[in-house]
Amino acid sequence: VTGVQTCVFRSGSFRLVLSNPAAEKTTGVPRRKVLGKTLAEIYPGLLRTEVPNIFMEVVQTGETRELEEFHYGDERISNKVFHLRFLPLPNNCVGLAMEDITQRRKAEEALSESERKYRSVVDNIAVGILVIGSNMEILASNTQMKKWFPDVEVSKKPFCFRAFNSPSR
Repeated sequence: VTGVQTCVFRSGSFRLVLSNPAAEKTTGVPRRKVLGKTLAEIYPGLLRTEVPNIFMEVVQTGETRELEEFHYGDERISNKVFHLRFLPLPNNCVGLAMEDITQRRKAEEALSESERKYRSVVDNIAVGILVIGSNMEILASNTQMKKWFPDVEVSKKPFCFRAFNSPSR
């Protein structure tokens, strides 16, 4: 899988038996240095997380498990955020697909902060602001518009002209 770090560990010893080139790119650790080593030797910090238990659960149940957001870093790997997928494989092996989502999370946090600042400005000015859809329905309004027109229920997406002109004001 391109761009997704994929490793295969044999259960019991959790020894790495296969790794793709993306693993090397993601971690910065050459594959030749980690193949044949145990999970604990490759990622020592994982032992203090839920990951070993999830490995065991996947082996026992034969069901895929995911961790949507997993933070990890150690002396070789800078702190990153990963989406982890644990896959049951034949011969008592578990596949681990690790997608580095660090930049996506940073972008989401920046967007969230920007939206919070925007909402703060829009809600605290003395000007009424509406967001109107292409069909002239009201999609959103700021605090000032809600003060001026408390009877307009934006959640019902009313038609703009009718909302402000019926009954006549």
